[in-house]
Amino acid sequence: MASGASAEVALAAAAVSVVAEGVEEEGLYNETTAAPSPSSDLSAYIARRLGPRHLPLSTIVPISAVYSCICALGVLGNASVCAVICRNKYMQTPTNVYLANLAVSDLLTHLVGEDFVFKNVVKHRYS
Repeated sequence: MASGASAEVALAAAAVSVVAEGVEEEGLYNETTAAPSPSSDLSAYIARRLGPRHLPLSTIVPISAVYSCICALGVLGNASVCAVICRNKYMQTPTNVYLANLAVSDLLTHLVGEDFVFKNVVKHRYS
């Protein structure tokens, strides 16, 4: 058990040194006090590490077009599957009722879920 604990301590120490080296390379710490220097630009550091705060319009427009097409085709296709199965009595077999349930689920996903995904992509928040 002691060797496992010492390996964890060594791994943690290595991780701290790697992070410290990265922060020192970026110039966030003053060499004498090892405290953040007041002149450091934290927002510039974050922008370099995480990318731009907002996506450019040349990226948002194509993403919007693709998401709109996917949503429209998904809603149209799933609504038509539900309509065909509901209107035709001979199509109401157990297998087709199962497919209709899947189509309803997918339809709700397109109507509700894609809005949240699209907003996160446009706001440049990935998880």
